[in-house]
Amino acid sequence: MRMKLRTFASIRRLLLALTALLSVTLLAGGCSINHTPLQEGEVADRMLSDLEMLHINQRESQPKGPITLYEAIARAIKFNLEKRLKLLEEDIAASEGDFAEYAILPRVESSFSGKARDKDAGSFSRNPDTGVTSTTPSTSDEKLSVQSNLRVVFNLLDYGISYARARQTKDKQGIAKERRRKVMQRIVEDVRKAYWEALAASLVEKQVNELYAEIKKALATSRDLEQQKIQKPIKALEYQRTLLEIERKVSNMRHMVWNAKSTLSSLMSLKPGTPYRLHLPKGGLSVVDPVIFLSGRDLLRMALFNRSELREADYNVRISAEEMRIAYLRKFPSVELAGGFNWNSNELMLNNIWGDLATQMSQNLVQLYTHKEAMKIATSKNELEQLKRLAMSLTIMTQVHIVQQRVRLSLETYDLSLRINDVQARIYTHTYNESLNKTKSELDLVVSKANHLSDYMRSLIHYAQYQNLVGKLYTSIGIDPIEDFQLEAPLPTLTKQVYNNLNHANNKLFNELAKTNGQLQHRSALRFGALQVGGPGMIGTNTWQQTPLPQTGLFQQVTSWLQKEPWNAVSSNMVQIPGMPQGSGSVLVTPPPANVPQAPGMPPQRPRQPVPQPVQPGVQPMVPSPAGGQPQRTRRPMSVYHNSPSQGGYSLYLGGYYSSVRGQNYITQMRHHGYEPVMLTSRDSKGNPWHGLYLWNFGSMQQAAAAKRKVDGSLGISTVITRLGAAPVATTQNRMQPRPVPTTQNLQSRWQSSQRSHTTAQAKKSGKAGNMTFYGPDGKVIPSSEIVSMQPSSATFWSKLFQ
Repeated sequence: MRMKLRTFASIRRLLLALTALLSVTLLAGGCSINHTPLQEGEVADRMLSDLEMLHINQRESQPKGPITLYEAIARAIKFNLEKRLKLLEEDIAASEGDFAEYAILPRVESSFSGKARDKDAGSFSRNPDTGVTSTTPSTSDEKLSVQSNLRVVFNLLDYGISYARARQTKDKQGIAKERRRKVMQRIVEDVRKAYWEALAASLVEKQVNELYAEIKKALATSRDLEQQKIQKPIKALEYQRTLLEIERKVSNMRHMVWNAKSTLSSLMSLKPGTPYRLHLPKGGLSVVDPVIFLSGRDLLRMALFNRSELREADYNVRISAEEMRIAYLRKFPSVELAGGFNWNSNELMLNNIWGDLATQMSQNLVQLYTHKEAMKIATSKNELEQLKRLAMSLTIMTQVHIVQQRVRLSLETYDLSLRINDVQARIYTHTYNESLNKTKSELDLVVSKANHLSDYMRSLIHYAQYQNLVGKLYTSIGIDPIEDFQLEAPLPTLTKQVYNNLNHANNKLFNELAKTNGQLQHRSALRFGALQVGGPGMIGTNTWQQTPLPQTGLFQQVTSWLQKEPWNAVSSNMVQIPGMPQGSGSVLVTPPPANVPQAPGMPPQRPRQPVPQPVQPGVQPMVPSPAGGQPQRTRRPMSVYHNSPSQGGYSLYLGGYYSSVRGQNYITQMRHHGYEPVMLTSRDSKGNPWHGLYLWNFGSMQQAAAAKRKVDGSLGISTVITRLGAAPVATTQNRMQPRPVPTTQNLQSRWQSSQRSHTTAQAKKSGKAGNMTFYGPDGKVIPSSEIVSMQPSSATFWSKLFQ
């Protein structure tokens, strides 16, 4: 009976406790959240703090003299908030990448708990065999106890997933870096466009304002004559209509001037309405930039190698591949290992300090059932990212091609505007002289002056468009115009850094091109078995180290008007910017176009001179070495001109293939370039047949050397001069013709017969293959084992892609 009363009392106390807890919960849930809307005072404080920060930046960015292009870029990068935003995002991504590495560590858990009760936790016990309940209660817990433990938990499945997540976080850090590169390139491109437009506007701003005032004055005079009836009404109205049309044209010019300067001011983070002046180049405007002399093949290579969008797509592919790995891991059971130390203050325990180990394996049956579907989705996402990258590659290739053609067209348009300006300047000069003799009216003079000023400004606008497209071409190939930029440095220091970066654009292009070609050569050797893909970069200058270079790309296709004039040296036409060191490369100039007497109120005109020749890359070779020494060469032995007396014909060795099909494909490619190579079959030191490609046949080393320079330059490859004993001397009719030479079959049989008379060991020991001798860069004979390993320099895949 006593036991039943105790049970009833316990249930009653439990119900009362639950009722109290439920009441507190309902009371807490019924309390509404006291939300305070944004107050006007808070908005005002925010506005004042933002204006104060902007004022500090604008006070630091106040111009103290004429602004050069380099200073404008430095200002845009230093004070541009979007740039700072991307830098902050990159820092956050880096921090997340470092933090993600801790996720792969085991969990270390520490706990401390205390427990107190008002009554002892006593209990009765019952014998399961007899069913007899003890009458004396017992307890093993104290009223007040404290417990603490330290445990280490390691989950194998979580470790694998956390490792994949950490790799994804590192890839996201790379994505943030590429996005920062893209923002930097876009800022430089926008500043370059706005700067040249603002400079064009500055050159005509004064003349536009003066002409606008003259038009207003002429309109007022015409209205007075109309009111006084000195002129016929119809003649006065026609005169006014002509002036109003001119005023509309001049007004558009003024709006263009204002918009250009306002855009540049915004990019430099200047306060709206802040006056500033731009640095005017002495001697004229530059039209020569090293990027326009790169061939289309090299531009495509650099774009596909350097564009930030493609590198971001590469990171996305890697992230999706990690998702596939995570989806694959989730099908395995979760195995958890745990261990730790425990302590309890309960004195009734036999051992209040103890250690324990535990293991647990669990499996989510739903994930096991849906594993195949999850893998299918992850694989589809990975394929989607690869397809996006492929589509982006095609888009970028199209973009590079379009921008390259637009550069060509803009250069032609600029030349046309210069010639139109020449003609209009002469017309204005004659009109001005005739107005002095009273043979031309004031209206004719104003119209001629407006037309001349309009054409002059249009030529400047076309030049600005050309510079904008050159900047787009740099952006389209993914070249970083600014590197190692110290954002917190003073503005003069940043300006000098920008100057040094942009002034060495020639070297930078050569280095980037060499790096791209080097990577392609190495990877193509692994994939296609070729030592080199497409040869070194094709730069469209005249010569390099006394060797004629191929006139490819824009040098030959674009500037027809440039090729009509003789090319002169440019050392005397360099622009020296105040406060900057004398540079070496990219500030080449051409004088303004007009060749007419100076008329009052018009822009200064100077005689038109030939466009300067680009600096030959003597100090910055096409494939420069990192140490600045001799140009880096490919792994293929380079040729020297042996001085031994002539004992037979000389030939050019193009390389060898173990596959005759690939050799025939390369012969087909050579025929498209106007050459007819010969393929001879031999065996290497292991007895495997290989097929060497040659260009027959030259009677002297001088003839072979001249042919080597021509072939190497036109095809961008590196050939080797060889010598065949007792070969017939080549004639003018059969040397390097687009059809087979008459002695091809005889040479083939002679090669095979001579090869049969020499053993493989003799050929390897003597450095000869049959009667064919190969000369290396040190003047020594090249062993045939090395000759066999050489391959022609252009794989079929790459030649189709980049030609």
